Amino acid sequence: MNAVASNAGVANAATDFSIKRFVENICFRFGPRLPGTAAEAKTARFLAQALREYCDEVVIDEHRFSPRSFDWGATFHLMIYLVALVAYVIVPPMSLALVLLSISIFFLSRLKGYEILEQFFPQEKTQNVVGKIKSRGQPRQVLILSAHHDSAYYMPFLEKRSRKIFLPVFFFILLAHGILFIAAGVRMVASPFPVFGSLSGYLYGIAVVAGILFFIFRLFLFKNVAVLGANDNLASVGVLVAAARYCAANRPGHIECWFVSFGAEEVGLRGSKRFTRKHWHELEKSMVINLEMVGAGTLMVVAGERMAGARHSPVVVSLIVDAAKACGIEMSTFVGIFGETDASSFSRMGIQAATIAAFGEDGVPPNWHLLTDTPENIDEDHLQNALRVCLKCIHLLDHPEEHSAAGAGSSEESKLMVRNE
Repeated sequence: MNAVASNAGVANAATDFSIKRFVENICFRFGPRLPGTAAEAKTARFLAQALREYCDEVVIDEHRFSPRSFDWGATFHLMIYLVALVAYVIVPPMSLALVLLSISIFFLSRLKGYEILEQFFPQEKTQNVVGKIKSRGQPRQVLILSAHHDSAYYMPFLEKRSRKIFLPVFFFILLAHGILFIAAGVRMVASPFPVFGSLSGYLYGIAVVAGILFFIFRLFLFKNVAVLGANDNLASVGVLVAAARYCAANRPGHIECWFVSFGAEEVGLRGSKRFTRKHWHELEKSMVINLEMVGAGTLMVVAGERMAGARHSPVVVSLIVDAAKACGIEMSTFVGIFGETDASSFSRMGIQAATIAAFGEDGVPPNWHLLTDTPENIDEDHLQNALRVCLKCIHLLDHPEEHSAAGAGSSEESKLMVRNE
Protein backbone atom coordinates (compact mmCIF):
# COMPACT_ATOMS: atom_id res chain seq x y z
CA MET A 1 0.00 0.00 0.00
CA ASN A 2 1.05 3.58 -0.63
CA ALA A 3 0.66 5.18 2.76
CA VAL A 4 0.52 8.94 3.20
CA ALA A 5 3.98 9.92 4.35
CA SER A 6 4.43 11.84 7.57
CA ASN A 7 6.50 15.01 7.78
CA ALA A 8 9.19 13.20 9.76
CA GLY A 9 11.29 12.22 6.76
CA VAL A 10 11.04 15.35 4.63
CA ALA A 11 9.34 18.61 5.51
CA ASN A 12 6.22 19.37 3.55
CA ALA A 13 7.52 21.63 0.78
CA ALA A 14 4.16 22.72 -0.51
CA THR A 15 2.08 23.80 2.47
CA ASP A 16 0.88 26.78 0.46
CA PHE A 17 1.44 25.31 -3.02
CA SER A 18 -1.29 23.00 -4.25
CA ILE A 19 0.06 20.80 -7.03
CA LYS A 20 -3.46 19.81 -8.00
CA ARG A 21 -4.49 23.46 -8.42
CA PHE A 22 -1.40 23.98 -10.56
CA VAL A 23 -2.55 21.11 -12.80
CA GLU A 24 -6.10 22.49 -12.92
CA ASN A 25 -4.75 25.87 -13.98
CA ILE A 26 -2.83 24.43 -16.95
CA CYS A 27 -5.79 22.29 -18.02
CA PHE A 28 -8.09 25.31 -17.87
CA ARG A 29 -5.69 27.61 -19.71
CA PHE A 30 -4.45 25.32 -22.48
CA GLY A 31 -6.63 22.19 -22.60
CA PRO A 32 -5.22 19.10 -24.37
CA ARG A 33 -1.60 19.50 -25.51
CA LEU A 34 -0.94 17.24 -28.47
CA PRO A 35 2.73 17.14 -29.52
CA GLY A 36 3.67 19.86 -31.98
CA THR A 37 0.57 22.00 -31.33
CA ALA A 38 0.25 25.60 -30.17
CA ALA A 39 -1.18 24.37 -26.85
CA GLU A 40 1.96 22.34 -26.17
CA ALA A 41 4.16 25.35 -26.97
CA LYS A 42 2.10 27.70 -24.77
CA THR A 43 2.31 25.19 -21.91
CA ALA A 44 6.10 25.06 -22.27
CA ARG A 45 6.32 28.85 -22.03
CA PHE A 46 4.01 28.83 -19.00
CA LEU A 47 6.19 26.23 -17.26
CA ALA A 48 9.34 28.17 -18.06
CA GLN A 49 7.82 31.26 -16.45
CA ALA A 50 6.81 29.25 -13.38
CA LEU A 51 10.32 27.79 -13.00
CA ARG A 52 11.98 31.20 -13.39
CA GLU A 53 10.62 32.11 -9.95
CA TYR A 54 12.81 29.42 -8.39
CA CYS A 55 15.65 28.42 -10.74
CA ASP A 56 19.00 30.08 -11.36
CA GLU A 57 18.68 29.38 -15.07
CA VAL A 58 15.73 28.42 -17.28
CA VAL A 59 15.85 27.74 -21.01
CA ILE A 60 13.40 26.44 -23.59
CA ASP A 61 15.05 24.04 -26.02
CA GLU A 62 13.10 23.86 -29.28
CA HIS A 63 13.44 20.83 -31.53
CA ARG A 64 11.95 19.59 -34.78
CA PHE A 65 10.21 16.24 -35.06
CA SER A 66 7.42 14.52 -36.97
CA PRO A 67 4.34 13.69 -34.85
CA ARG A 68 2.67 11.85 -37.73
CA SER A 69 5.52 9.38 -38.14
CA PHE A 70 4.60 7.82 -34.80
CA ASP A 71 0.81 7.90 -35.28
CA TRP A 72 1.13 6.42 -38.76
CA GLY A 73 3.62 3.78 -37.70
CA ALA A 74 0.84 1.27 -37.03
CA THR A 75 -0.75 2.12 -40.39
CA PHE A 76 2.58 1.58 -42.14
CA HIS A 77 3.02 -1.85 -40.56
CA LEU A 78 -0.59 -2.76 -41.38
CA MET A 79 -0.13 -1.85 -45.05
CA ILE A 80 3.12 -3.84 -45.28
CA TYR A 81 1.44 -6.82 -43.61
CA LEU A 82 -1.59 -6.79 -45.93
CA VAL A 83 0.63 -6.54 -49.02
CA ALA A 84 2.69 -9.43 -47.64
CA LEU A 85 -0.48 -11.52 -47.32
CA VAL A 86 -1.26 -10.94 -51.01
CA ALA A 87 2.35 -11.50 -52.04
CA TYR A 88 2.33 -14.88 -50.27
CA VAL A 89 -0.09 -16.17 -52.92
CA ILE A 90 1.66 -14.55 -55.91
CA VAL A 91 5.36 -14.13 -55.05
CA PRO A 92 6.31 -15.88 -51.77
CA PRO A 93 9.86 -14.43 -51.65
CA MET A 94 8.38 -10.93 -51.73
CA SER A 95 6.09 -11.80 -48.83
CA LEU A 96 9.05 -13.05 -46.83
CA ALA A 97 11.04 -9.89 -47.58
CA LEU A 98 8.17 -7.55 -46.64
CA VAL A 99 7.59 -9.26 -43.30
CA LEU A 100 11.31 -9.12 -42.57
CA LEU A 101 11.27 -5.39 -43.40
CA SER A 102 8.33 -4.73 -41.07
CA ILE A 103 9.87 -6.73 -38.21
CA SER A 104 13.21 -4.95 -38.62
CA ILE A 105 11.66 -1.47 -38.59
CA PHE A 106 9.55 -2.33 -35.53
CA PHE A 107 12.57 -3.73 -33.68
CA LEU A 108 14.83 -0.79 -34.50
CA SER A 109 12.12 1.78 -33.73
CA ARG A 110 10.66 0.37 -30.53
CA LEU A 111 13.57 -1.48 -28.94
CA LYS A 112 16.47 0.65 -30.16
CA GLY A 113 14.81 4.07 -30.45
CA TYR A 114 15.70 4.80 -34.08
CA GLU A 115 13.34 7.20 -35.87
CA ILE A 116 13.27 5.40 -39.21
CA LEU A 117 9.99 6.83 -40.55
CA GLU A 118 10.65 10.38 -39.32
CA GLN A 119 12.05 11.70 -42.62
CA PHE A 120 8.92 10.77 -44.60
CA PHE A 121 6.49 13.04 -42.72
CA PRO A 122 6.07 16.81 -42.17
CA GLN A 123 8.09 18.35 -39.34
CA GLU A 124 6.70 20.28 -36.38
CA LYS A 125 8.30 21.93 -33.35
CA THR A 126 8.31 20.76 -29.75
CA GLN A 127 9.82 22.33 -26.63
CA ASN A 128 11.77 21.01 -23.66
CA VAL A 129 11.84 23.25 -20.58
CA VAL A 130 15.05 23.04 -18.54
CA GLY A 131 15.44 24.72 -15.15
CA LYS A 132 18.64 24.53 -13.07
CA ILE A 133 19.33 25.22 -9.41
CA LYS A 134 23.01 25.35 -8.47
CA SER A 135 24.35 23.79 -5.29
CA ARG A 136 25.69 25.91 -2.42
CA GLY A 137 29.12 24.31 -2.66
CA GLN A 138 31.10 22.43 -5.29
CA PRO A 139 28.64 20.07 -7.04
CA ARG A 140 29.39 16.36 -6.77
CA GLN A 141 26.60 15.32 -9.10
CA VAL A 142 23.75 16.55 -11.28
CA LEU A 143 20.32 15.14 -10.43
CA ILE A 144 17.65 15.52 -13.11
CA LEU A 145 13.97 15.36 -12.15
CA SER A 146 11.97 14.97 -15.35
CA ALA A 147 8.42 14.66 -16.65
CA HIS A 148 6.51 15.58 -19.84
CA HIS A 149 3.86 18.21 -20.48
CA ASP A 150 2.24 16.99 -23.72
CA SER A 151 -0.90 14.85 -23.79
CA ALA A 152 -2.13 12.00 -25.97
CA TYR A 153 -4.99 10.94 -28.20
CA TYR A 154 -7.84 8.99 -26.64
CA MET A 155 -7.23 5.23 -26.96
CA PRO A 156 -10.49 3.21 -26.68
CA PHE A 157 -8.61 -0.08 -26.30
CA LEU A 158 -7.42 1.10 -22.88
CA GLU A 159 -10.96 1.36 -21.52
CA LYS A 160 -11.40 -1.14 -18.71
CA ARG A 161 -13.91 -3.23 -20.67
CA SER A 162 -11.54 -3.48 -23.67
CA ARG A 163 -8.23 -3.77 -21.86
CA LYS A 164 -8.38 -7.54 -21.37
CA ILE A 165 -8.32 -8.16 -25.11
CA PHE A 166 -5.91 -5.33 -26.02
CA LEU A 167 -2.62 -6.94 -25.01
CA PRO A 168 -3.46 -10.49 -26.22
CA VAL A 169 -4.48 -9.11 -29.63
CA PHE A 170 -1.40 -6.89 -29.78
CA PHE A 171 1.01 -9.73 -29.06
CA PHE A 172 -0.88 -12.10 -31.38
CA ILE A 173 -0.38 -9.58 -34.20
CA LEU A 174 3.34 -9.45 -33.42
CA LEU A 175 3.48 -13.24 -33.38
CA ALA A 176 1.58 -13.40 -36.68
CA HIS A 177 4.42 -11.57 -38.44
CA GLY A 178 6.68 -14.44 -37.52
CA ILE A 179 4.04 -16.97 -38.57
CA LEU A 180 3.64 -15.35 -41.99
CA PHE A 181 7.41 -15.20 -42.39
CA ILE A 182 7.66 -18.94 -41.69
CA ALA A 183 4.67 -19.70 -43.94
CA ALA A 184 6.27 -17.85 -46.86
CA GLY A 185 9.56 -19.63 -46.29
CA VAL A 186 7.89 -23.04 -46.12
CA ARG A 187 5.87 -22.35 -49.27
CA MET A 188 9.06 -21.57 -51.18
CA VAL A 189 10.31 -25.13 -50.56
CA ALA A 190 6.95 -26.90 -50.39
CA SER A 191 6.59 -28.12 -54.00
CA PRO A 192 8.61 -31.35 -53.63
CA PHE A 193 7.18 -31.96 -50.14
CA PRO A 194 3.34 -31.97 -49.99
CA VAL A 195 3.33 -32.15 -46.20
CA PHE A 196 5.07 -28.77 -46.08
CA GLY A 197 2.42 -27.37 -48.40
CA SER A 198 -0.29 -28.29 -45.88
CA LEU A 199 1.71 -26.74 -43.05
CA SER A 200 2.21 -23.56 -45.06
CA GLY A 201 -1.52 -23.28 -45.77
CA TYR A 202 -2.39 -23.76 -42.11
CA LEU A 203 0.07 -21.07 -41.02
CA TYR A 204 -1.21 -18.73 -43.73
CA GLY A 205 -4.76 -19.15 -42.40
CA ILE A 206 -3.59 -18.01 -38.97
CA ALA A 207 -1.80 -15.06 -40.58
CA VAL A 208 -4.99 -14.03 -42.42
CA VAL A 209 -6.98 -14.06 -39.17
CA ALA A 210 -4.27 -11.90 -37.61
CA GLY A 211 -4.50 -9.52 -40.56
CA ILE A 212 -8.22 -9.02 -39.95
CA LEU A 213 -7.57 -8.37 -36.26
CA PHE A 214 -4.74 -6.01 -37.19
CA PHE A 215 -7.11 -3.99 -39.38
CA ILE A 216 -9.71 -3.75 -36.59
CA PHE A 217 -6.98 -2.96 -34.06
CA ARG A 218 -5.68 -0.05 -36.14
CA LEU A 219 -9.19 1.22 -36.84
CA PHE A 220 -9.90 1.68 -33.14
CA LEU A 221 -6.37 2.28 -31.80
CA PHE A 222 -6.66 6.09 -31.78
CA LYS A 223 -9.64 8.41 -31.81
CA ASN A 224 -9.22 11.90 -33.20
CA VAL A 225 -9.91 13.29 -29.74
CA ALA A 226 -7.17 14.50 -27.40
CA VAL A 227 -7.27 13.86 -23.66
CA LEU A 228 -6.54 16.50 -21.02
CA GLY A 229 -3.65 14.52 -19.58
CA ALA A 230 -4.03 15.75 -16.01
CA ASN A 231 -2.38 12.65 -14.59
CA ASP A 232 -0.45 11.82 -17.77
CA ASN A 233 1.56 13.83 -17.17
CA LEU A 234 0.79 17.28 -15.73
CA ALA A 235 0.65 15.73 -12.26
CA SER A 236 4.35 14.93 -12.53
CA VAL A 237 5.15 18.36 -13.99
CA GLY A 238 3.45 19.92 -10.97
CA VAL A 239 5.67 17.84 -8.69
CA LEU A 240 8.74 19.16 -10.55
CA VAL A 241 7.68 22.78 -10.00
CA ALA A 242 6.97 22.11 -6.32
CA ALA A 243 10.38 20.43 -5.96
CA ALA A 244 12.08 23.43 -7.60
CA ARG A 245 10.23 25.71 -5.21
CA TYR A 246 11.53 23.75 -2.22
CA CYS A 247 15.10 23.56 -3.52
CA ALA A 248 15.18 27.30 -4.15
CA ALA A 249 14.50 27.86 -0.44
CA ASN A 250 16.57 24.87 0.74
CA ARG A 251 19.46 24.79 -1.73
CA PRO A 252 21.35 21.45 -1.71
CA GLY A 253 24.96 21.58 -0.56
CA HIS A 254 26.63 19.56 -3.30
CA ILE A 255 23.89 18.45 -5.72
CA GLU A 256 23.00 20.52 -8.77
CA CYS A 257 19.33 19.97 -9.58
CA TRP A 258 17.78 20.14 -13.03
CA PHE A 259 14.02 20.26 -13.48
CA VAL A 260 13.16 19.18 -17.03
CA SER A 261 9.76 18.94 -18.70
CA PHE A 262 9.82 17.25 -22.10
CA GLY A 263 7.54 17.80 -25.06
CA ALA A 264 6.49 15.13 -27.56
CA GLU A 265 6.71 12.19 -25.15
CA GLU A 266 3.48 10.70 -26.42
CA VAL A 267 4.88 10.20 -29.93
CA GLY A 268 7.89 8.05 -29.17
CA LEU A 269 9.78 10.04 -26.52
CA ARG A 270 10.90 12.60 -29.11
CA GLY A 271 11.58 15.36 -26.59
CA SER A 272 13.75 13.30 -24.23
CA LYS A 273 15.66 11.75 -27.14
CA ARG A 274 16.59 15.18 -28.41
CA PHE A 275 17.47 16.31 -24.89
CA THR A 276 19.95 13.46 -24.42
CA ARG A 277 21.56 14.17 -27.79
CA LYS A 278 21.94 17.90 -27.13
CA HIS A 279 23.16 17.62 -23.54
CA TRP A 280 25.11 14.37 -23.80
CA HIS A 281 28.40 16.03 -22.78
CA GLU A 282 26.75 17.24 -19.56
CA LEU A 283 24.91 14.03 -18.71
CA GLU A 284 27.60 11.36 -18.45
CA LYS A 285 27.83 11.63 -14.65
CA SER A 286 24.25 12.68 -14.01
CA MET A 287 21.38 10.75 -12.47
CA VAL A 288 17.78 10.91 -13.72
CA ILE A 289 14.56 10.36 -11.78
CA ASN A 290 11.67 10.49 -14.22
CA LEU A 291 8.08 10.94 -13.03
CA GLU A 292 5.08 9.47 -14.81
CA MET A 293 1.39 9.58 -13.82
CA VAL A 294 1.93 10.02 -10.08
CA GLY A 295 -1.44 11.62 -9.28
CA ALA A 296 -3.46 8.44 -8.72
CA GLY A 297 -2.75 4.83 -7.83
CA THR A 298 0.12 3.17 -5.95
CA LEU A 299 3.62 4.57 -6.38
CA MET A 300 6.16 2.10 -7.77
CA VAL A 301 9.60 2.17 -9.36
CA VAL A 302 9.94 1.17 -13.01
CA ALA A 303 13.21 -0.78 -13.06
CA GLY A 304 13.03 -1.63 -16.76
CA GLU A 305 10.88 -1.35 -19.87
CA ARG A 306 10.81 -4.39 -22.12
CA MET A 307 8.95 -2.75 -24.98
CA ALA A 308 11.60 -0.02 -25.08
CA GLY A 309 14.49 -2.44 -24.61
CA ALA A 310 15.63 -0.48 -21.55
CA ARG A 311 16.99 -1.75 -18.25
CA HIS A 312 17.20 1.08 -15.75
CA SER A 313 19.97 1.80 -13.28
CA PRO A 314 19.92 -0.36 -10.11
CA VAL A 315 21.63 2.55 -8.34
CA VAL A 316 18.76 4.93 -9.11
CA VAL A 317 16.15 2.27 -8.34
CA SER A 318 17.78 1.63 -4.95
CA LEU A 319 17.94 5.36 -4.22
CA ILE A 320 14.21 5.80 -4.89
CA VAL A 321 13.24 2.76 -2.81
CA ASP A 322 15.41 3.95 0.09
CA ALA A 323 13.99 7.47 -0.12
CA ALA A 324 10.43 6.16 -0.13
CA LYS A 325 11.18 3.94 2.85
CA ALA A 326 12.61 6.92 4.74
CA CYS A 327 9.36 8.78 4.00
CA GLY A 328 7.24 5.92 5.31
CA ILE A 329 6.09 4.86 1.84
CA GLU A 330 6.32 1.25 0.72
CA MET A 331 7.41 1.24 -2.91
CA SER A 332 7.87 -1.94 -4.95
CA THR A 333 9.91 -2.24 -8.13
CA PHE A 334 8.93 -3.93 -11.36
CA VAL A 335 9.73 -4.28 -15.04
CA GLY A 336 7.07 -2.95 -17.41
CA ILE A 337 5.98 -5.10 -20.35
CA PHE A 338 4.06 -2.57 -22.42
CA GLY A 339 4.65 1.14 -22.94
CA GLU A 340 7.71 3.30 -22.42
CA THR A 341 8.77 6.31 -20.36
CA ASP A 342 11.32 9.07 -20.88
CA ALA A 343 13.76 7.26 -18.58
CA SER A 344 14.42 4.77 -21.37
CA SER A 345 15.88 7.57 -23.54
CA PHE A 346 18.59 7.97 -20.89
CA SER A 347 19.10 4.30 -20.04
CA ARG A 348 19.63 3.37 -23.68
CA MET A 349 22.42 5.98 -23.75
CA GLY A 350 24.08 4.53 -20.66
CA ILE A 351 22.91 7.35 -18.36
CA GLN A 352 21.70 6.31 -14.89
CA ALA A 353 17.91 6.63 -14.81
CA ALA A 354 14.66 5.14 -13.52
CA THR A 355 10.99 6.13 -13.39
CA ILE A 356 8.58 6.66 -10.51
CA ALA A 357 5.04 5.86 -11.68
CA ALA A 358 1.71 4.98 -10.09
CA PHE A 359 -0.54 2.06 -10.99
CA GLY A 360 -4.01 0.82 -10.17
CA GLU A 361 -4.86 -2.55 -8.67
CA ASP A 362 -5.08 -4.04 -12.16
CA GLY A 363 -1.50 -3.02 -12.95
CA VAL A 364 -2.52 -0.23 -15.34
CA PRO A 365 -2.18 3.52 -14.60
CA PRO A 366 -5.60 4.99 -13.73
CA ASN A 367 -7.30 6.77 -16.66
CA TRP A 368 -4.30 6.16 -18.94
CA HIS A 369 -5.01 7.82 -22.33
CA LEU A 370 -8.70 8.06 -21.49
CA LEU A 371 -11.15 10.97 -21.50
CA THR A 372 -11.42 10.58 -17.73
CA ASP A 373 -7.81 11.77 -17.26
CA THR A 374 -8.98 15.03 -15.72
CA PRO A 375 -7.94 17.04 -12.62
CA GLU A 376 -10.91 15.64 -10.69
CA ASN A 377 -9.28 12.21 -10.82
CA ILE A 378 -5.92 13.10 -9.29
CA ASP A 379 -5.29 13.35 -5.56
CA GLU A 380 -3.22 15.96 -3.71
CA ASP A 381 -1.97 13.41 -1.17
CA HIS A 382 -0.58 11.20 -3.95
CA LEU A 383 1.16 14.22 -5.47
CA GLN A 384 2.64 15.22 -2.12
CA ASN A 385 3.92 11.67 -1.62
CA ALA A 386 5.73 11.76 -4.95
CA LEU A 387 7.16 15.16 -4.02
CA ARG A 388 8.43 13.90 -0.66
CA VAL A 389 10.16 10.95 -2.30
CA CYS A 390 11.87 13.21 -4.84
CA LEU A 391 13.05 15.62 -2.14
CA LYS A 392 14.31 12.74 -0.03
CA CYS A 393 16.28 11.44 -3.03
CA ILE A 394 17.99 14.84 -3.26
CA HIS A 395 18.69 14.79 0.47
CA LEU A 396 20.18 11.28 0.42
CA LEU A 397 22.42 12.14 -2.53
CA ASP A 398 23.56 15.27 -0.72
CA HIS A 399 24.22 13.24 2.44
CA PRO A 400 25.59 9.89 1.19
CA GLU A 401 26.30 8.67 4.72
CA GLU A 402 22.54 8.70 5.41
CA HIS A 403 21.86 6.92 2.13
CA SER A 404 24.23 4.11 3.10
CA ALA A 405 22.47 3.67 6.43
CA ALA A 406 18.98 3.91 4.96
CA GLY A 407 19.80 1.51 2.15
CA ALA A 408 21.06 -1.34 4.29
CA GLY A 409 19.03 -4.36 3.30
CA SER A 410 16.51 -2.44 1.25
CA SER A 411 17.39 -4.31 -1.93
CA GLU A 412 16.37 -7.54 -0.27
CA GLU A 413 13.07 -6.10 0.87
CA SER A 414 12.11 -4.76 -2.54
CA LYS A 415 10.33 -7.29 -4.73
CA LEU A 416 10.80 -7.24 -8.48
CA MET A 417 7.52 -7.68 -10.33
CA VAL A 418 6.47 -7.75 -13.96
CA ARG A 419 3.43 -5.65 -14.87
CA ASN A 420 1.81 -3.99 -17.81
CA GLU A 421 2.96 -0.39 -18.01
